[in-house]
Amino acid sequence: MKGNKNQEIYCPKRIAILTLIVMVPLFLFSCTSEKDKQIADLTKKVEEQSKQVEALSKKREQDIAKQDMDLQEECSKITSEYIKKTDFSNISHVNYTNHYNKKLNKCFMHLTAGGNGEKYIEGLYDINENKQYGYFVGLDIDNGYIKCIVNNNQCYSKSQWESLAKPYMEE
Repeated sequence: MKGNKNQEIYCPKRIAILTLIVMVPLFLFSCTSEKDKQIADLTKKVEEQSKQVEALSKKREQDIAKQDMDLQEECSKITSEYIKKTDFSNISHVNYTNHYNKKLNKCFMHLTAGGNGEKYIEGLYDINENKQYGYFVGLDIDNGYIKCIVNNNQCYSKSQWESLAKPYMEE
């Protein structure tokens, strides 16, 4: 009988211990499962927001590209109007290119005139302000120079002229 009493005494303890052994992992699993669900929900929200940010960034890039294109087109238009208003009838071989410089927020024109044994001239102009930024005057395209200045910087060769004028026509 003594053994039976001990069994009876230990039996509820065993049941309680067994219950704890079974229930604690189940409880922990259910907590982990709930946390996993919360993490999954938050991850999904972050992914959705990342897609929204990416879409907005792409739209912004497209808007900037369109704005840049519009500014380039406007620069081309006003340069063409400037050329039409300016009398180049006494100069042969007049050519020009234009460029909207985003960094300086200005429309520039690079003008070349002359050549074929004549005096050769290149000019760099801010069309909106009707301001000359620089010029190169040479005897002809290949031989020497007479005078060369870009934005108050003296230059001494065609290659120096090109280097000094280039940033205005590329940025």
